[in-house]
Amino acid sequence: MGIEALSRGASHCVFVDSNPEAVAIVKDNVDSCGFNKESRVLCMDSLEYLKVAKAGLDIVFIDPPYRMGIVEKALKLVESKLNDGAIIVCEHEKELELGESYGRLKLHKRYKYGKTALTVYKIPMKEVDY
Repeated sequence: MGIEALSRGASHCVFVDSNPEAVAIVKDNVDSCGFNKESRVLCMDSLEYLKVAKAGLDIVFIDPPYRMGIVEKALKLVESKLNDGAIIVCEHEKELELGESYGRLKLHKRYKYGKTALTVYKIPMKEVDY
């Protein structure tokens, strides 16, 4: 999904995976698509990355191994790193029912496809007084 976002105009994407083989594949794909300058590929635990990531994220794709409770942990960690108006897309097993909100994150939509589900959260834009 990160490469797709870059192909549609995202200025930068950080790919994080703890599996060295998966990281090698991502690096090859990023290189093949010509997005080396716009990408950073890290081989580390995603939850550890979220603990040290800088604030200012606009779009986050969360796609961890299923049935390990990682999505919920990631949502709690990433919330403080997000800009107003940010979007989070979580891929997970269809049986998992994520909460309506996580801090400022508010449920936007849920989709189910076979054994997979996508849950989308958004952070509302702050209203500006004029």
